[in-house]
Amino acid sequence: MLSTGEKEERALVEKCLCGDNSAWDRLMELHRPKIAGVVRWTKWKFERHEVEDVIQETLLQIVRSLKEFKFQSALATFVHKITVNTCIEQIKRKTAAKRDARCVSLDALDGDPDDPPVRIPAGPAPNQEEMLLAEENIGLLKRCLASLDQRCKDLVRLRFFEDLPFHEMAGRLNAKQNTLIVQLKRCLLRILRQFQTEGL
Repeated sequence: MLSTGEKEERALVEKCLCGDNSAWDRLMELHRPKIAGVVRWTKWKFERHEVEDVIQETLLQIVRSLKEFKFQSALATFVHKITVNTCIEQIKRKTAAKRDARCVSLDALDGDPDDPPVRIPAGPAPNQEEMLLAEENIGLLKRCLASLDQRCKDLVRLRFFEDLPFHEMAGRLNAKQNTLIVQLKRCLLRILRQFQTEGL
């Protein structure tokens, strides 16, 4: 027999998975303080400017992973696990970057977090085949971006081209920060699916 709290939690998750933006806002509002608390643990040694980025990355991971939540534990436990894993991944990326300063690390767009990062050496020039493949991928990515609706284009531009944090994007677009996280995630999924389809 489910308690009232468990029933409400299930209903909230189901609404989120059905694309209810207000439900996503509510879920983020409920769990953001706990996420922030974990990210600020001193053992991670995150710089002040890194904390907000890790929090936002955690929220994106929750959006991406919520469909895998099977109610075998409390939602708070699920969120805690994702938060810790995101912090660990951030530490790994920082460590790898320091260890291999001559490489540029590119995380796969919305890919499996367990996949190793793609690493491009910064030293030797690429051969002709690599250059052609890179040009082809850039062209494909441009087509994917061009096919987006204006809202997605604005979100991608502000986040990845102007490098704005989500709270500044929210002020610029007059929208809630958590809503923008959900919307951007959907936009990235569209790009990924089109990239994978056309790249076959």
